Amino acid sequence: MRALEQALPPGIPVFLTQNNGTLLSIDQCIRFPVLTFASGPTNSMVGAAHLT
Repeated sequence: MRALEQALPPGIPVFLTQNNGTLLSIDQCIRFPVLTFASGPTNSMVGAAHLT
């Protein structure tokens, strides 16, 4: 995660999604990686809800 953050130009924030469809910062993801497990299905449902 830190390598990804360092590879980007300064000032560009990186966010990941957690398993309830909300966003996590890199710091939060590193501290609580379990929150990212199974985030795909939830994020698909959240995205579908916004399209309908």
